[in-house]
Amino acid sequence: MQELEGSALTRAFPSGISAIINTLLTYTSSGDHALICDNVYGPTASFCNKILRKYDVAIDFIPPDIGSNIVEYLQPNTRLIYLESPGSNTFELQDIPAITKEATKRDIITVLDNTWATPLFLNPFALGVDIVVQSVTKYISGHSDVLLGTVSVNQRYAEESDTFYQVMETFAPP
Repeated sequence: MQELEGSALTRAFPSGISAIINTLLTYTSSGDHALICDNVYGPTASFCNKILRKYDVAIDFIPPDIGSNIVEYLQPNTRLIYLESPGSNTFELQDIPAITKEATKRDIITVLDNTWATPLFLNPFALGVDIVVQSVTKYISGHSDVLLGTVSVNQRYAEESDTFYQVMETFAPP
């Protein structure tokens, strides 16, 4: 997956939603603001609404066809923008380069769930995305043959991700 994604670091998780949850937990903290595209996988939205909000992460859902107008939704404490392009079930597309351009100016992390396009049809890193999430359970493995998720990060976030994952592994059963 690391080679397919062209990432600096890739880690595997027990499922796609586990990869998503670990990414959101790694890169948000109490007091942060996150923008979540409203066409994301349902359990992703539920986790944001029910868990991240509980820990004082402000969540705003943004239109599924957003582009450079992302600036209208940014706040001083915006830490992360979570995209899914194409979106689950509805297949809207975001203007990824326009969004990453604005996010980079403000040092905001961009995450893209690339499950539908896969690294075979979309290279998010080439478009400026920082972190790519895959539900390997879908197309990569042949759909439903394997339960697996991956998180791939660019060089900028490789060390932070690796540190977080190593800490999390200490809580895993023997």
